[in-house]
Amino acid sequence: HRIRNAGVGCSSHPCGTILASIHICERPKKMDIADGRIFFLGAGFSVGAGIPLTDTLLPKAAELFRKDSLGLYQRVCDYATEVDVDLHTSPDAADFARLCTHLEFIELREYAGGERWSIDGSREKLALKFYLSKAIALHTPNESKLPEHYVKFAQSLNPNDVVVTFNWDLLLEKAIECAGLKYCYNYQQGKIHLLKLHGSINWINNAPRSMGNNRLSFNYQPLGYKEGLMENEVYCSNKLTSKIIWQDARALVDEVKPKIILPGYGKAFDIRELSVLWYRIEFLNLRQRGVSIIGLNVSQDDFIVESLFRYLLRSVISDETPVHVVNPDPDVGDRFKQMAGARSVKFHNEKFTAETLDLALLT
Repeated sequence: HRIRNAGVGCSSHPCGTILASIHICERPKKMDIADGRIFFLGAGFSVGAGIPLTDTLLPKAAELFRKDSLGLYQRVCDYATEVDVDLHTSPDAADFARLCTHLEFIELREYAGGERWSIDGSREKLALKFYLSKAIALHTPNESKLPEHYVKFAQSLNPNDVVVTFNWDLLLEKAIECAGLKYCYNYQQGKIHLLKLHGSINWINNAPRSMGNNRLSFNYQPLGYKEGLMENEVYCSNKLTSKIIWQDARALVDEVKPKIILPGYGKAFDIRELSVLWYRIEFLNLRQRGVSIIGLNVSQDDFIVESLFRYLLRSVISDETPVHVVNPDPDVGDRFKQMAGARSVKFHNEKFTAETLDLALLT
């Protein structure tokens, strides 16, 4: 098909251990691909490593925002108050989506008045993305402190599997490196293929401009998404897997302008810049060993993700392919069964832990 075999993956191993040798073979035959698995990851996958969920992520991001840029932070707080959101008192996912939708409304007004900050969005929106990403990066464990079951999960992956994640964090990337394997964001032979449908904290939209000799270069590399389908390229920085780098990064000044898709109604517009990834779901049916949906909840107002799973479970993934949902929230099981329609979905009311690792891996 039209998607090119190009992309970026990590080539170094930060854990200090010897990399496992990887046998780069010819393109897998259809039979080999059919033996692959499909993993869908949500926030519940990462929370066990200490990466905050919305109710704690927004307060942590707000505190970083307040310390670095008090004036701009206060404007965001004022906008949040207008839609009854307090950034410091455990806002939930609905609060988060409402705030992001209101920021889209504010940007719409500015756009009409010729006051738009940049093509990537308003100052408030870009700054919020930055501090959300920084809070995630600072709370992602170093390679030496990764819980063992994340590394074991990564060790169990093979190049015929595909991991579709809605998470912005780099936890899985670190786990794959610690497992002595390699990953890519665009298909490469012999590497674990990650589809990050909501973007990533180490991505940027379009080529970054030089910030001068006195600022750090983040060495962004193209992901190859532009080839064949998209007008604009997306770039990735492997340096942004480091907490130290994030500690010194500055919002709106440095090259760090995270390409992450926020919730709310603006998502329908922003997500088009990653449409090449959503196009690739057409080919998930080639992998028939099983589907594992780990720690993912689809909210009632996330119409795009709901439509994705309705389409996948009813029209793309074979009825013979087993589908398992691992999530401690009992309502999630009913939600996925609703989206799946007549096809069978097996729900496991469990968290992703060392004890449920084999279950999540479909072994």
